Amino acid sequence: KIEKGELFEVLEGPTEPADGQPKRARGRALRDGVVGWVTLKGADGAAILKPREKPFLVVAQPAALRTAFDSVAAAVRELQQDEVLELLEGPRPLEAKSDMCLRCTASKDSAAGWVTIKDGEGTTFASPSTKLFVCRSTIAMTDAFDIQSCKVLRKVDVGEALEVIGGQEQTDAAKSISRLQFRAVRDGKEGWVTLKGNQG
Repeated sequence: KIEKGELFEVLEGPTEPADGQPKRARGRALRDGVVGWVTLKGADGAAILKPREKPFLVVAQPAALRTAFDSVAAAVRELQQDEVLELLEGPRPLEAKSDMCLRCTASKDSAAGWVTIKDGEGTTFASPSTKLFVCRSTIAMTDAFDIQSCKVLRKVDVGEALEVIGGQEQTDAAKSISRLQFRAVRDGKEGWVTLKGNQG
């Protein structure tokens, strides 16, 4: 359906059907390029289409002339200010692809803010990690697996992020504890941390 105020380019006609029906013209809607036949006058004789000059536009500032109806399509060339353009199709809105963002804090320095995790073109900048653990209770990070002979490197604070570097967790059956080797995201310190103690 052609809306009021739309531009319609006549390609053929107008022609008058043999059965005495109103004149019709074959043309193209500039908004979306659809081609078809349109009746020139309504049943009451009122004009449905009115003649007008084809519009021209003047470039207000440099812009890219692209090969397709897409903001990332290849550029034909750069249009310069004051160039004259002949309207062939449109105007019609271009729906912008949306980015996906989230608010977060950086484990390194607790800086807070918003980050784009995936842009409108599908490029991923951040994704869920399966190698990160978050400390739920203050615990020691040690230099070795053996809880008896190890040396404490430092304390791991509640909420601190740890990255797995030692593969699968190891269990000390005698002491009923499970330990895993980590790297602290905050300062890069590496060592062993108990995942679950003998109290659960």
